[in-house]
Amino acid sequence: MTEHGWDYWFGFKGTGDALQYYPIELWKNDERITFEENRPDDVRRPGIVGNRGV
Repeated sequence: MTEHGWDYWFGFKGTGDALQYYPIELWKNDERITFEENRPDDVRRPGIVGNRGV
């Protein structure tokens, strides 16, 4: 995203990724930040909100 004029960017690269409350990855400029704790299916079920993921 910095190639579009932003000095700093942190977020999702795709809108489909934003559907999960606990994402598997986010991006900090061109660096992928991975949250392995959020990978299990019981954490990623739609509608799960609480303290189970990161």
